Amino acid sequence: MFPQHTLKILDFFSLLELVAQNAASEPGMKEVLSLRPSAHRGEIKKNLEEVKETIALEEEGDFPPLGELEDIHPLLEKARPHGAALSPHELLKVKSQLLLATRVKEGLGKKEKSPLLATHAAKLHVLEDLRETLDRAVSPYGEILDGASSTLAQIRQKREVLRREIREKLQHLLATPSLAQAFQEGNITVRNGRYVLPVKAQFSGKIKGLVQDQSATGSTLYIEPFSVVALNNRLVRAEREEEQEIERILKECTHLAMKHSGSLKRNQAILAHLDSLGARARFALEYGASIPQVTDKPVWTILAGRHPLLIKEKGLKGTVPLDITLAKGPEAKGSRPCHTLVITGPNTGGKTVALKTMGLLALMIQSGIPATAHPDSQFPVFQRIMADIGDEQSIQQNLSTFSSHMKNIREILETAHGNSLVILDELGAGTDPWEGAPLGMAILENLHHRGAWCLVSTHHNELKLFAHATPGMENASVEFDSNTLSPTYRLLVGVPGKSNAFIIAERLGIPPTIVQRARELQEKERWEIERVIAQLEAETQKVHRMGIELERKEREAEEEIRRLRERWEFIIKEEEEKLGQSKKLLSLLHREVKRLSKELKKGELAEVQRKIKELESEISRLEPSSEGEQPSPGDKVKVRGLGLEGKVLSVEGDKAQIDTGKMSMVVPIKHLTVVETGKGRGKGKGKKETRETRERRGGTIFHFSGRESVPMELNLLGKRVEEALPMIDKFLDDAYLAGFKEVRIVHGVGTGILKKAVREHLHTSPLVESFREAPQEEGGSGATIVKLKG
Repeated sequence: MFPQHTLKILDFFSLLELVAQNAASEPGMKEVLSLRPSAHRGEIKKNLEEVKETIALEEEGDFPPLGELEDIHPLLEKARPHGAALSPHELLKVKSQLLLATRVKEGLGKKEKSPLLATHAAKLHVLEDLRETLDRAVSPYGEILDGASSTLAQIRQKREVLRREIREKLQHLLATPSLAQAFQEGNITVRNGRYVLPVKAQFSGKIKGLVQDQSATGSTLYIEPFSVVALNNRLVRAEREEEQEIERILKECTHLAMKHSGSLKRNQAILAHLDSLGARARFALEYGASIPQVTDKPVWTILAGRHPLLIKEKGLKGTVPLDITLAKGPEAKGSRPCHTLVITGPNTGGKTVALKTMGLLALMIQSGIPATAHPDSQFPVFQRIMADIGDEQSIQQNLSTFSSHMKNIREILETAHGNSLVILDELGAGTDPWEGAPLGMAILENLHHRGAWCLVSTHHNELKLFAHATPGMENASVEFDSNTLSPTYRLLVGVPGKSNAFIIAERLGIPPTIVQRARELQEKERWEIERVIAQLEAETQKVHRMGIELERKEREAEEEIRRLRERWEFIIKEEEEKLGQSKKLLSLLHREVKRLSKELKKGELAEVQRKIKELESEISRLEPSSEGEQPSPGDKVKVRGLGLEGKVLSVEGDKAQIDTGKMSMVVPIKHLTVVETGKGRGKGKGKKETRETRERRGGTIFHFSGRESVPMELNLLGKRVEEALPMIDKFLDDAYLAGFKEVRIVHGVGTGILKKAVREHLHTSPLVESFREAPQEEGGSGATIVKLKG
């Protein structure tokens, strides 16, 4: 159950208007505006998966354009009566829809990566018989073609012959010298559907015929000469025959269209649905929306949630994200179970925005609209979403603010159950606080015991204490900056908010003596509550910030470990393949020398053997070896192939644990190079040993000898994002090993998708020190200059 009242106050209809602006056609826009939330998990997941497929096609530029789609339902209704005839332009709309359906069917039907969209496309009806009939009958300009019927072609041919004959006779009269002065102008014209000549009134006696019309001044008479009267009569009959034949053709085409009206309506419904998906996909790309997880568990996690209307007003970066997790029972991992959230704080502090954001995001997901939140968010499916927000005082209905709230809450209490989402703004407000607070507590307790998910805002301290003491309830507040007297809109879970009335009063210039007297008059217990709340708020904010920073660093570390592991494995595998190929080549050389030893001269044979030994020596230097200086705890080492340096923490067998500063990792010793020995280690204590020193004495490190074969530029034009990213990693690895300081990546401008993906990927690379847009002469915004780490 999703009452209209709830949808309205949660800004759902305003959201639909925002999404509908991205539709390409009027039917698509109407479909978006008709979207409503569903309570069926399977339907929700299917809708979101369709949008996900559409987003992928939109990003690649492969989603078909649907701007030509028009609403033909009124035409089909007009064509229903027996003998009805659609106009040529109306039939042209039917024809256009068939052509659009054919293109979409051919385009989406072959998309293996979009099976749901392909299924919709497969249901489109091509209706070849109707399309061929309309192709033959109606031109792209809405005219009836000669080929519509053989009868029409014959009539039009006869009509043209008559016109030509009439014009020849009239032209002959105009060219007669004795009649030249009788004509007003030397043109043939038409009056009353008949060809006539303009004759000066004073010379009308010279032209024998019928006067069909005259000019406004009477100085010109339009005379139909007797010599063309019969021909004009035949022409009029031919034109009437043409009109009758066209009428017959239009009725025939209309009748055929009506035979297929069911298929045409289904086509329009499918095309409108596809356009609606396109609108939702374009909305997602523009507003940073995503497809989160729809779970059957009692868990609701919103990560980086933003109100879409605020994004429109302030932009993505200007809108503060909301992070919250609610869960029931054992699903509340890492925190106590909570399915009722009580948000407190001052007026205009952002409480209502937080409530609306959470409610609207839930409605978006259940309506098949991507949520303006991180894709790792989790949403349960609510069977009912009900809200009471705002002051709905009504003079006509004699309802006060309190009465209007109670009316809405009564309806909520009649239907709410364990899978309902209930949103109540300013619970217990609008009446005496001594009665409003207990009433609010009783209402909240009843809904909470039913198992409903509850989001509540209030000013009552009693409700703060009630939430703190009740299992499954949690306090929250919207952070308030007392220096600027404005909310930060950051939701803080675990601490109730303060009213901040005294602070605000002081900042706005109320005399300190009055504010101090107010504090003295305030109940001692309540002042103590506010003081404790302030302490809790400060501590919670500190812990919250530390937690966010810790989570961010953990995610960055996990991502860097994963990427480094993948890159390391790739480089080691590549080097092993090169080494294997070199050994195979060496073996072939040995066999070849052995075969040719009898043919070569002694001196030549010795030279060949010397060259082979040099090659063997070079290959052995490429091969990882456990020989040479073994790392010890405290040594500074470098991980070959990754460009990472770290300090050895411990050595166990053939592996060493190293600390890179950002992470700790276990690495096989054969892939480590000691670049500096630790203090107190053996001979040469305290002396720093550089990489160059080890190279001179033949240390076991990888050498990259093919610098000349490594380009300083990577061209990604025409590549998709999934193709480009592995190419970037390989290019950066080769460039780093070749010793390059700067390289260039050409990605083009285009839609900006590839450019954005490239630069986001460069942010995560451990080999990249910085990057910038290329100068105009080197490609400008279509290329990126990358500076590699030293």
